[in-house]
Amino acid sequence: MVFGILSGVLQVAGYLYYANKARKRELEPNSTSWIMWGYGTSLLLVIELDSGATAAMLILPTACALSSIAVGFICWQHNTLRWPKETWERTSLYTDLMLTAMYAGTWVLLGTSLLSDTQKEAADIAILVLVNLSTFVTFIPMLINTWREPRNENPWPWTVWTAAYLALGLTTVSSPEWKWYLLMYPVECMLLHAAVAWISRRHVLADAQRIEVQQPMKRVIAGPSRINGRGVFAGEDINAGERIRHVEGTIISHINTSKEESLSNPDWIGIGHNRWIDPAGTFKFLNHSCGPNVGAVTIAADTMVIIAMKDIEKGDELTLDYSTTECDPHWEMACTCGSVRCRKIVRSIFTLPIEQYEGYLPYVPKYFQAVYERENANKRIDGSVTPPLCEERKAGASTPRSSG
Repeated sequence: MVFGILSGVLQVAGYLYYANKARKRELEPNSTSWIMWGYGTSLLLVIELDSGATAAMLILPTACALSSIAVGFICWQHNTLRWPKETWERTSLYTDLMLTAMYAGTWVLLGTSLLSDTQKEAADIAILVLVNLSTFVTFIPMLINTWREPRNENPWPWTVWTAAYLALGLTTVSSPEWKWYLLMYPVECMLLHAAVAWISRRHVLADAQRIEVQQPMKRVIAGPSRINGRGVFAGEDINAGERIRHVEGTIISHINTSKEESLSNPDWIGIGHNRWIDPAGTFKFLNHSCGPNVGAVTIAADTMVIIAMKDIEKGDELTLDYSTTECDPHWEMACTCGSVRCRKIVRSIFTLPIEQYEGYLPYVPKYFQAVYERENANKRIDGSVTPPLCEERKAGASTPRSSG
């Protein structure tokens, strides 16, 4: 019972931490895996209840079933709960549904008088094997997604859950009637959770690298702006090409699903594919100009630095062309920056005139350079104006966003 309670406490602690991070959009749960865990663990809990599992062994699956449903609800709130689009995600879901139907059918068959005692024992083992196959399949989307983008997950809750399944394994072997095959589920879950923790740890190492490259740079201050509200001003003379300061803030993963969403987070700055930084401190007030004097460049994982595009004198306002960090096709804002190059309506990067875009280089993040260059290649071929890489990007600005 002690190990059972410990496994439940660890499981709940991990979920509380994970749900808080997901609610703040500091990580992006893979909805396909969480959907499968929601219904799969719930069914497994019902089967274990019916098969007479001890109270100690039921604590963890109960916590897991309820918590998986809660994370799925968070995905629904954030509009990231979606039908799988990629082939490997759909294959995982269909395979898991088939395996779930098979072990549910076997469980129903056990409740009939059609099987002998020997057949019932074989059916019990078959259910456990199918459950473990199903568990492995449900982890495939999570493992692939985390490998592609480690920052979508956080290693700490997965490490806690690994410890929870270790405690469940100890609970199992502590039972006087335990059998070897009962260890398959906790051991498999312990290894799979440890794998996600190991893969996602890469972004923690990248953060350590980011801290190493963040050195004290130029002095900047916030103050009243003639462009819009408050702005960011140089606290000293800055030469063209000098790094001014890193943009600090919360890293957010998000997929835009509507025009309304594309205008709903005015301070976010795009740093990559479905990746944003919600700036903290002074750079929350960085205003737009169609004739900017600074650019934004990513220099490491999720690390953005503001660089002077021209000489800036002490007291000058720092301005960025918002289009250089935005590629959502829905996003636009009215502009009254006062620059001789003012475009009046500012839209995503692929709308920039070629000569203006080339004048900004190299002070444009690599991801957005790829977006622009691919879009212009499409234009030369067929006149298309559809952005090729950002169909589901979350916009990083709206009219109220420190706009010019």
